Amino acid sequence: MSTLPPHVSDSHGVSAAGLFVPENDPWYALAQAARAGDQRATTQLLECVAPSMLHVIRKMVSTDIEDLLQDALLAFLNALPRFRHTASTRHFACRVAVLTCMAYRRKQRPWYQRLWSDATVLDQLPGQEPLPSDALSTKQQEQAVRRLVERLPAAQAEVLLMHVVAELSLPEVAATLQIPLETARSRLRLALTRLRKKLNVGEQRIEDWLANA
Repeated sequence: MSTLPPHVSDSHGVSAAGLFVPENDPWYALAQAARAGDQRATTQLLECVAPSMLHVIRKMVSTDIEDLLQDALLAFLNALPRFRHTASTRHFACRVAVLTCMAYRRKQRPWYQRLWSDATVLDQLPGQEPLPSDALSTKQQEQAVRRLVERLPAAQAEVLLMHVVAELSLPEVAATLQIPLETARSRLRLALTRLRKKLNVGEQRIEDWLANA
């Protein structure tokens, strides 16, 4: 979590207290112009946000990446008129990417289940006994975390993915989602607790597995 004083903003325009500072958002003017219908600004804005969105997408899925990037960029454009700059443009774009991937993974869940069917150790996951970490290979660890994230409540999964995958601090997540910081912290804690109980490992291991998945 950021250690900046509440009145000092980070490089993306969000203070440690979760307060957005428009003047420090490098893409604020482009976003405003794009919202006003400036086509050149819109093109430039998409070029700016695309790398961050692509980074998130690559962390969350392993197939259809380019198609998902196009879907996410289109969703970003469609949502831009409703964007009120309560968070930085980058954070807003990352949230759109996370939501696009979450929707894709829900739609593709049967495909993911077939993909993981050969990892028989995962069949133990719905049971009551937690899996010891040494029972899983590195690949199975990553798959297990992904599969368990699928089963999290959407609000908890969104905070977890934005914090770990999109690499936003909790104040940044709270600002982007327009929720209190304590709510974001609670959702993250609940998500990590659910995963930890299933996998019998520390929260840092879970974050590392998810970031590497």
